[in-house]
Amino acid sequence: MTSKYSPEEFLRVLERELAAIADDVMQVRPSECLVCYVYRLCGLECTGPELIEEYQRRAAPRSTRLLERLQGLGASCACELFFNVYQPLEGFIAIPIEVYVASPEMCAELGIAEPSIPYDADPMPGFPCLGVRKGSTQPCSLWRRHALLGTWKH
Repeated sequence: MTSKYSPEEFLRVLERELAAIADDVMQVRPSECLVCYVYRLCGLECTGPELIEEYQRRAAPRSTRLLERLQGLGASCACELFFNVYQPLEGFIAIPIEVYVASPEMCAELGIAEPSIPYDADPMPGFPCLGVRKGSTQPCSLWRRHALLGTWKH
């Protein structure tokens, strides 16, 4: 059986398809807040500031000092958004944080039990962001500021 594409054409088509899929995944859901967006896409895994910048580009382009403002609160990257600035409402996430943070390799490095939920599982299946107004960079009402910086309450 022969393909209608040469190997080079096949790779270009595949790259376009993968780029379209990635763009779909990266879309901000209607009225989705910054914190839910970052958490939905990376859990507590650190991706640097890229997801924060992507949210700004897609949902809040007028918020030109977003990263600077978050850095002032202690979040210069995605994971610090959760470890230093925002935490879920009391009782909202009852699963220990290491379930979301740790890959099998990280578990071994940290000396903790491997997660009971697959590492690549969606950390918020069916997670409904409570929504914010268009262009807002504030969290929805599922999140609150940390009482003590650097302290995660779970």
